[in-house]
Amino acid sequence: MNDTTVSVANTVPFGTFEGITTSRGYALIQNEVVSYSAITAGSGGAGTLTIDGRNLNGTVKVDHPSTDFIQPYEVNGVSLMRINTTHDIPSTYYKNESSNLDNYYLEFDRSTPTNRSSGGSMLNFASQKGFGGNTVGISQNHQFSTIEPIFNLITPGKGTAASSRIRTISGTSAGGDETSFIDQGFESVPLNRVLHFRTPRMVASRINETTRLTNLPSNKSLTLSVDFKTENEDLSPVMDIQNATFVLGRNKSNNPIDNYVEDSRSNEVTSDPHGAVFVTKMTGLQQPATSLRVMIGANRQEGADFRVFYKLFKADSSEITQKFVPFPGYDNMKDTDGDGFGDEVIDPSKNSGRADAFVSPNTPQSFSEYQFTANNLDQFDAFVIKVVLSSTNESTPVKLKDFRAIALA
Repeated sequence: MNDTTVSVANTVPFGTFEGITTSRGYALIQNEVVSYSAITAGSGGAGTLTIDGRNLNGTVKVDHPSTDFIQPYEVNGVSLMRINTTHDIPSTYYKNESSNLDNYYLEFDRSTPTNRSSGGSMLNFASQKGFGGNTVGISQNHQFSTIEPIFNLITPGKGTAASSRIRTISGTSAGGDETSFIDQGFESVPLNRVLHFRTPRMVASRINETTRLTNLPSNKSLTLSVDFKTENEDLSPVMDIQNATFVLGRNKSNNPIDNYVEDSRSNEVTSDPHGAVFVTKMTGLQQPATSLRVMIGANRQEGADFRVFYKLFKADSSEITQKFVPFPGYDNMKDTDGDGFGDEVIDPSKNSGRADAFVSPNTPQSFSEYQFTANNLDQFDAFVIKVVLSSTNESTPVKLKDFRAIALA
């Protein structure tokens, strides 16, 4: 095929493209993508397509015999020109409630050639189905909050020493709004020991390094500098760089829920959106109880939070799937005895999972005591406690210790 027209046995499939009746679109002839600008119908559905563009989307322009197969270049109602391309995760992705630490979603561009990103003309897949191929490539960044540079280092004799510094770039927390790819400069790092960062850092993929880090030497997102010192010209530190490695650690902490009263996803037994969830084993009671109290020691820095839920098991509910219930919280309780802890629930439908009293954020090394109480419950024979942890900064997650739960009659 070298002509500007292509004969097809049936023009009907080409008369609709992305759900719109049209004479323009894209087609795949064997392995070459072309565009057509007009359709001429003949007898019995046969006709011709006027070709106005060839070797599109990175395909190769070749001669085609009349027997080559041709088909619309779309799938499930969406042009493959939008799908078979390079996709970027939007900068606002982690602010979206669908964000997740373990997977991510891609959105194809609806803005060209005409904007179909909203309203009645919004372009979507026609149905839910799976499709794909074996040529998909993914570039991946590795985000971290801790790093341990492991090197075999020998400092022979007195007067020899080695010091190291590391240069990193910023990352974006799963529940935060930090800007990625910002140079963080050099800072001291101990070899063969774990270094904790106060903000998330990242090792970028090579494509991101070359396009986003043009001001850094060799476009590198991670640089380790080691300085050797000696007071004896016959002795020098020795480092094995062939067997070196970096151990990166990332805290699985996000911030998926803004309002625990209105958003009940954490009340469910499965599919909780939090990256960090702690659930106890079921605790059985010899005697039924009507009150539950949980006490936790926690380090909760600015921007971090945790909520506590309970699930009760009753003699008459063995066949009913129980949901988790948030503890009332100080913002939904009255302090009637003046001890500083809420003890009377204002509205049971507005439980927030907070503690009985407000506790100020901690410093990095301090812990505070948190108390959670639920009174006047229906009699229960067993219970399970669930704690969900969140943070807008992955490098300052909530830390828990000294967990205690007491059931009272």
